Amino acid sequence: MTTATLIFLNRQGETMFKIFVDSDKKRPLKAEQLSSLSQRFGAV
Repeated sequence: MTTATLIFLNRQGETMFKIFVDSDKKRPLKAEQLSSLSQRFGAV
């Protein structure tokens, strides 16, 4: 199963919050969300 998550950490290395890419009913990740994350954060 493929996943994509953006995790924000505080200075102590603790998770502050997470953003998950959604999948459709057939399970593939939604391409528009992957593209948006890639454009904004340079990863994926």
